[in-house]
Amino acid sequence: MVLVTVGIPCYNEEKYIGRAIESVVNQTLQDIEIIISDNCSIDATDKIIRTYSKDDSRIAYHRQPRQITAKENFWTLLQKCQTKYFTWLAADDFFHLEWLGVAVNFLEANPDVIMAYSKIDMVDDNMKIQNYPLTGFLDTTQLEPKTALREAMIKRRCVSDGAYGLYRTDILRSVVCPNIWCGDQIMMSHVHSKGAVKLFDQVYLIRTFRDGSHDQATQKEKRWGIILFRAMDALLVDILKKLYEIRFVSFHPQLSLSDKFTLTGELIVDLYQIRKDKAMSYLYQKYPSLYKVAHYLEGMPTRLQRRWQKVMNSDQKMT
Repeated sequence: MVLVTVGIPCYNEEKYIGRAIESVVNQTLQDIEIIISDNCSIDATDKIIRTYSKDDSRIAYHRQPRQITAKENFWTLLQKCQTKYFTWLAADDFFHLEWLGVAVNFLEANPDVIMAYSKIDMVDDNMKIQNYPLTGFLDTTQLEPKTALREAMIKRRCVSDGAYGLYRTDILRSVVCPNIWCGDQIMMSHVHSKGAVKLFDQVYLIRTFRDGSHDQATQKEKRWGIILFRAMDALLVDILKKLYEIRFVSFHPQLSLSDKFTLTGELIVDLYQIRKDKAMSYLYQKYPSLYKVAHYLEGMPTRLQRRWQKVMNSDQKMT
């Protein structure tokens, strides 16, 4: 009986796709299927996948007739899944060979846990581990729902580093993933609102750090139009993310009305803090002179409050 589907979305991944496929077909757990969706690659990706699929009947290969968005390519794989468990694997990443067996065994023994994932390593093309900041990892199996949501959405500020876990397929299909930038972060917030997730401290997933696009973006940001667009885009994303999180909290069946109000207030305060931190960080890096002005204005309410208190104290002394 096939228990697990591994979905691999890809586009022009001739350099990595073979490594990704081999990390799945050689798993200690063999009751698996692999579904690969190629988003109209123009390199040798198609040829490589067809070679593997001829040698292993567990591999189902689908090449998109026309190019679609990356999100659509990801979710197409979930739609084709017919097994109890599902996970994505990026075409340039790979699993440790024990991973699926470890994750399935845990989920089978713990029916209340909806997803299992592990810590990850980021490597370059030479397999050298990169010092890349990884955040958002959280084990909620020992936390009550209110504490779990606060940890996930506020303290950890759910990000997408944990999206490549092994999910219960029926739960994942009920999760919201809006078609916006950072929609995967919203997805992870919703996952945490659905139930407990297990984090393994051992590294079972290796991700490939591919730098390059950042340099081009930095050059483009010198134009004011791009700067304003990116700033507005980031602002809207943060607002939408918090609105979705408030929605997840509001409809959580295990939270009391008081807990829902408390968490909603904390999410709103957290949004303000996120926006302020991002704006100040951006100004500090790009426009130090504007940062000084913003920093001065930021502290103005505190200074006015102190001055007002000083005036009030002096009036009291006179009377």
